[in-house]
Amino acid sequence: RALKDTSAAWRDGFIVIDDIPLGEALAEIDRYRPGFIMLAPGTAAQGRVTARLSIWALDTGLAAVAASQGLSIARLTDYLIILH
Repeated sequence: RALKDTSAAWRDGFIVIDDIPLGEALAEIDRYRPGFIMLAPGTAAQGRVTARLSIWALDTGLAAVAASQGLSIARLTDYLIILH
């Protein structure tokens, strides 16, 4: 599995994502924040992601991941975020 040192990182307050597909990275981030993160229909999810995200600033980390993939974020509510 491409998530390295997850238990040590978690204790330090981080999610470590190491070279996994965008869809898997979003699913991992989604596990740690309330609500749902979705890709808009037709949005290609073929990029790979490597990141170290603070669990206390996941929205900032999500914005950085989206930008690294050339995507924008539409925040419909605090609980529904769509990347497009």
